[in-house]
Amino acid sequence: LEGGEPAKETAEKRESGFGATPPAEAHYVDGADCRQLVGSLKQVATLPLDGWLFKADPKRVGVEQGYFKPSYPTKDFARIRVDAFWDDQGYKGLAAGWYRLAYQCPDLPAGKRVYLHFESVDETACLYIDGKRVAWYDTAHPNLTWKSPFLLDVTGSLNSGGTHLLAIRVGNESGLGGIYRPVSVMVEK
Repeated sequence: LEGGEPAKETAEKRESGFGATPPAEAHYVDGADCRQLVGSLKQVATLPLDGWLFKADPKRVGVEQGYFKPSYPTKDFARIRVDAFWDDQGYKGLAAGWYRLAYQCPDLPAGKRVYLHFESVDETACLYIDGKRVAWYDTAHPNLTWKSPFLLDVTGSLNSGGTHLLAIRVGNESGLGGIYRPVSVMVEK
């Protein structure tokens, strides 16, 4: 180290922790840490690719208006799939949108950590379960993470056999956007 200054870590050299919020606070696992943890997890279900409801949020009013609340009316929500960018489903250039799904949770083992595994989201994702914000991935380096998997820790938020409202706010600042690869439920082995 020259001049007594520590070398600054660049995003390109970092292996995980790409979020703007620290992983422990936002309850996410990404990068090399995600790849390592997935190896010790078991997939118990894959969320459906279709059957999701969607509401564009170009003015970013969804949090304030409560798009994530179970009581929020969905009559003006459209159907969307989570295996294609929203741009390819009629929402070109959208900066923010909300996905909602009434999800019947499978049986989960007691005393084990539970995660939602997102194969890819372009760019940020904030997860609400039954109207409560549970975890989020607010990437600070979208050019590196838009096509990368991450985990959101949902331990204690999903009940075996219960029906839950999953609401996911996705933000996108450039290029294509949305949840465009499968989402699965994973648990500790």
